[in-house]
Amino acid sequence: MNSAVSPFSGPADEEDALRALLALYLQTYEASEIRAAYRTLGSPRVEVDGLDEEIRSAILREYGSHGGAESDPRWAVERICAALPPPPDQGEQLRRATTALAAADLAPEPPVSCGEERGTGRGTFHLIRHRQGAVEVSTLGRFVCGNDGSDTFLWRWSNDHDVTAARAAFESAGFRWVDRDLGSIEVSGLSVYSFGRREPLSVGQLLFYWQS
Repeated sequence: MNSAVSPFSGPADEEDALRALLALYLQTYEASEIRAAYRTLGSPRVEVDGLDEEIRSAILREYGSHGGAESDPRWAVERICAALPPPPDQGEQLRRATTALAAADLAPEPPVSCGEERGTGRGTFHLIRHRQGAVEVSTLGRFVCGNDGSDTFLWRWSNDHDVTAARAAFESAGFRWVDRDLGSIEVSGLSVYSFGRREPLSVGQLLFYWQS
């Protein structure tokens, strides 16, 4: 394996073994043998500072098998072997989000998908406008972000701007608020397509992904 172009950061023989497991899985789609071999290797995975297990699982479920040769193979093999929670019921989650905003007297508008909001494309969030701004609700889990209506990329919004009422409403309803610090963490080794390129994206870009 050419280490100059490989996204893998571990031993070369481990990379070869992982890519062989991926090739075998694509032939058989039988995970039990892959899981056994993965355990023998010590269940290697890409560790990302600041990335907790809940967010990691959501990202792994959605993107773990997407990167191909441009991603570290540990992501794809972990995706095959991990016991991941199911994705949330989007209808129920949006009802909870709207109820939380209404209870805080923020007068929410009906949720719209990111593709509908931007007139094209698809992604992993719905947008809800309200009296003080807007929030994005991820389709990947109980993750939300928001601003006061002045910025397109909501998770990048400065942590000290006035989103207090919306954040408090969501956290009281059991959601997790993704602020700039959390959203800016790069998920290394996992290449995801974004506007003509495949490259590692941040937590915010992945939880609130949009592609035209």
